[in-house]
Amino acid sequence: MKKMWKINILTETKEELLEQIDEEDSEDLSDYGETEISVIKSDRGVSIDSCGWNSLDKIILFDESDLTKKQFEWCKKVAEIIANTLNENNL
Repeated sequence: MKKMWKINILTETKEELLEQIDEEDSEDLSDYGETEISVIKSDRGVSIDSCGWNSLDKIILFDESDLTKKQFEWCKKVAEIIANTLNENNL
């Protein structure tokens, strides 16, 4: 069976960040902090949860910080299109 590609998202949400900081510092927070969005082969091992580990089995598409919800959703949609294209072409 051919390996299938899927989206992998590593991020800190605003809610998670709020638990780590003082409330007075919260007004400058975006919806998503450090974010890595990649497409990975579904059976990929160690690099799934490791930021910055790019390989032929993990293609990092976005490595951003301070994303709004709209930007995050756009990045996620791009990743879905790429994963679907890789799967449709049996790559």
